[in-house]
Amino acid sequence: MYGHSMGGDVTLQILETSPRVTAATLWAPAVALLPEQVIHFMNKNRPTPGQAEKFKTQYETFIKQYPTSQISSLENISRVKVPLNIHHATADESVPFSWGTYLHEKLKEAGKTVTFYSYQGDNHDIAKNFGRALSRDVEFFKSKL
Repeated sequence: MYGHSMGGDVTLQILETSPRVTAATLWAPAVALLPEQVIHFMNKNRPTPGQAEKFKTQYETFIKQYPTSQISSLENISRVKVPLNIHHATADESVPFSWGTYLHEKLKEAGKTVTFYSYQGDNHDIAKNFGRALSRDVEFFKSKL
């Protein structure tokens, strides 16, 4: 399974709940602790003060109904049972590079099989190293068949 950006978080949630996936790769995974993840993307959209306050109220209501332990993929990585590749570029302007390194650290701490690849100066789509990253994933997936 492949997940890029917000799809990285979706992929991680699927890995935590489905036994059908046998290996996965995450490119520039938008996986962070809540509410950091929500605040980061809200601020990127530059809301007006009224929009920001409304969103904050809605978010607080949501979190009361659904504790982060139920919705945060970072709080449930112990459920991941498959090997992973993580690819992240240092000049990613969409998803902080630190999120990729933090996810890698948390997976390693949880005893998961994970390989982290960083791409110096590349962007969110790993455009300059696309072929290299893709080749790494092809070899990774071939080894898991």
